[in-house]
Amino acid sequence: MPRLACLTLLTGGLLCALPHPAPAQTGGVAVPSRFAADPTRSTSQPALGAWWRTFGDATLDKLIADALANNWDLIVAEARVAEAMARRRAAAGELWPQIGGRAFAGRAQPSERSRSGTFSGGAATNEFFGTLTASWELDVFGRIRQGVRSAQAQAEADEERRRDVLVILLAEVASTYLELRGLQAEQTVVADNIKSQEETAGLTRVRREAGVDNALAVAQAEGQLAITKATLPPLVQGIRESKHRLATLTGQPPAAYLERLAASAPLPRGPARIPAGLPSALLARRPDVRQAERLVAASAAQLGQARAARLPSFALTAQTGQQSEEIGDLVERRANLWSFGASLTIPLFTGGTLRENVKAAEAVLTQVRAGYEQTMLLALEEVETALVRHAESQKTLEALREAETQARITLTLSTDLYKNGAGSFLNVLEAQRSKLLAQAQSVASESQVALNLVGLYKALGGGWEAADAGTRGPAAGGKTPATAPGAATPASHRDGGGRAVEKMTGERPPPQAGPGPSGSRTGTQSRRTAAPSDS
Repeated sequence: MPRLACLTLLTGGLLCALPHPAPAQTGGVAVPSRFAADPTRSTSQPALGAWWRTFGDATLDKLIADALANNWDLIVAEARVAEAMARRRAAAGELWPQIGGRAFAGRAQPSERSRSGTFSGGAATNEFFGTLTASWELDVFGRIRQGVRSAQAQAEADEERRRDVLVILLAEVASTYLELRGLQAEQTVVADNIKSQEETAGLTRVRREAGVDNALAVAQAEGQLAITKATLPPLVQGIRESKHRLATLTGQPPAAYLERLAASAPLPRGPARIPAGLPSALLARRPDVRQAERLVAASAAQLGQARAARLPSFALTAQTGQQSEEIGDLVERRANLWSFGASLTIPLFTGGTLRENVKAAEAVLTQVRAGYEQTMLLALEEVETALVRHAESQKTLEALREAETQARITLTLSTDLYKNGAGSFLNVLEAQRSKLLAQAQSVASESQVALNLVGLYKALGGGWEAADAGTRGPAAGGKTPATAPGAATPASHRDGGGRAVEKMTGERPPPQAGPGPSGSRTGTQSRRTAAPSDS
């Protein structure tokens, strides 16, 4: 027995000395030093906390609060985080010895024709026993710990996914509300023009009765009025749809806001300029990029787990208990039973299954890495595009406001000339059409400026920090995953490119036959996430 124990420990120590997969580097996305479309050219970071409050609208603030408390997509995302945390804790449980118990009481009559029946004379016998069993897989090559790391990274990826749901939710609530206010403003413009055109139509009828005008002018005025009235139903439809959408986003029945948001209100205006900050800071902040980085870490750990499955595994087993034919004899010392041992399992031939599993894991890691690179590129693209849209839409708004001013002047002049008999009624109709078009486009453009600002806040990945500080669902509980022995806990750090990533700091593991892989979790290096590769 001493020889067996020594052999086990010696073999475990030698195998632990074998090199583990080293992190591999990839090309990576070249992150620019600043955004080309940033009009501020500032390196200061934007204030993205509770960005919706920059619009200064109490109704919007209340809608955001309701959505954070009741949105079902957010509740689902929080439940996924809770699920991932539980799976991580379950994976970490394999690091500990597995202990179980068994009890049995029975009576058996063997066949007299069997060997056991011949020895016992065919007499019925009783059997009573109770045992405790323990088994412990010595994680020499880190298979279990790689599984824990994978589950940990997946839990963190699900947490970043929840934050991405927050970013999307905040932007959608704000955009829908701004669309509602913009449509209500357009409805007001159309209603004012209908009133003005009704007065003009009445004027043509009076002039016709007085013999100053003819029936053509009346028909033209009535036709223009009918066309303007026809623009109202689509606006009413859009207003209702926006209210329905807001109700769904806040977890309420579709008709919840039909009365509460019935009254029109001015379209909220946000700041004209916000700094975009540094691209490296963007990649550190956006939850979708952070999620992609964590998925790379999870895939890297899964690759390490697949490689470890090709290596020998070691286990210790033990059993103790009492066994007797009479229940009263179970307490006697002679009824004691025990056993212990060590086992070595070597996968000699599996038909290539384990080798192909490694290749599959390598292919998955390549896919996830490519997805990570693509996510970073898309994040940079979205910010550049959002900056251009916001800046150019403001120029469009300025031009349309000037057009609206000139359209008002033109209508006033043409109407005065028509009343004095010095101008054609066609000029009045054309001026009315131009004024309505300029006003509608100006209101729509003002709404678009606000929507583009929300799109910029969303592209910058803002809002989830403030939302996290104020609200966390019961599933997540605002807590980090419990740490299992031999696993690791997240701690913030930054890589050389300024990318904020999370680093794993190892904890003291339970006693093992020898040291395993490093307890540090792979982080990003040169804007990349390192992963194990073939040694």
